[in-house]
Amino acid sequence: MTDTFESIGDVAERVVRNTQVTKDVPRWAWHTAALANPKQIGKTLIVTTTPEEGWFRTKSKDGPWEPVVIWQDGDQWFALQGIEPSRKAIRADDVWTFCCRYPVSFEEYERVAEQGAEWSDVDSVVHSQRRGPPKPGDNSGDRSESEMLADDIKASLDQLRQYKAIKTDEEAGKAQSLRSRLLELSRKADKIREKLVRPHLDAQQAVNAEWQPLVKDAKSGADTLRGSLEGFESAKLARRRAEEEAARKAAQEAEKAREEQEQSFLAPEPAPLPEPAPAPAETFVSGQVKGAYGKAANVKAVVEVVEITDIDALFGFLKTHKELVAKMFDLAKRAHSAGHTVPGVRTEEVAKVR
Repeated sequence: MTDTFESIGDVAERVVRNTQVTKDVPRWAWHTAALANPKQIGKTLIVTTTPEEGWFRTKSKDGPWEPVVIWQDGDQWFALQGIEPSRKAIRADDVWTFCCRYPVSFEEYERVAEQGAEWSDVDSVVHSQRRGPPKPGDNSGDRSESEMLADDIKASLDQLRQYKAIKTDEEAGKAQSLRSRLLELSRKADKIREKLVRPHLDAQQAVNAEWQPLVKDAKSGADTLRGSLEGFESAKLARRRAEEEAARKAAQEAEKAREEQEQSFLAPEPAPLPEPAPAPAETFVSGQVKGAYGKAANVKAVVEVVEITDIDALFGFLKTHKELVAKMFDLAKRAHSAGHTVPGVRTEEVAKVR
């Protein structure tokens, strides 16, 4: 392969300009097949280190797609990359592996490379936002980066209305280009945000490293004591409830005995009624636990759920709760993704865009 391009302008003029006449001959067969079915590139359409003739596009890491044309003249291979007037000659084998999977039609290549138009699958807003550094007299240089990003994001978001209902492959391509632009803007904004916030995060981490262990240790000790206090107060509460229940039963029995005695007509003289049971000792007081230091702790008797005894009954009670429904829906999706057949759900085949 030649290392010089002294005559490439003449060759390009002769080969590229006459492409419409020659593009249907066998020499363009690989490109024709690739353009008809790009998914077969690398499969039935074998890719080797030797280039194939045709029209393609290639993308730099952070730049736009650029048109590429590759052709052979005698024993020499030639290639052009870029858009007029900055289109440049490159080595065909240097660009081949980067562009071979992205064939374009001759008409699309000529429209972009020769006329400077945008690719037909690129959204108009994305096209308009491809700007270089501010030019002399351009007041955009006076605006902050966040302001320019905000404008670009707003313009891109405003364009979403064009793709509420996508009807053609061309519209899908444009929608994807807008999606890629929004993701690009998101990454750029997040990168700047991360750079600006990093010093503050590092300072915060340094403070947390010194003080959080002290906070956690002291809080853990206080929580341990709270558990002990709750155990003690719960035991007092249990004793109080037992005494109250015993007093209630004694009062019921005394009342029953009184009623039986009043209904007995044969009893010569009523027997003395038993004395009412004494009030239970005050072993639990809902109020406060006070110490000689610091503030008092409030104590309140509450009823808590501590065990499920009938899960079916519980499910029947909660089955329409929106949080449970959402959780079951999530679990059903996870089980389905893991390969299980999930009863009680409806599935459908959909296309996911990653």
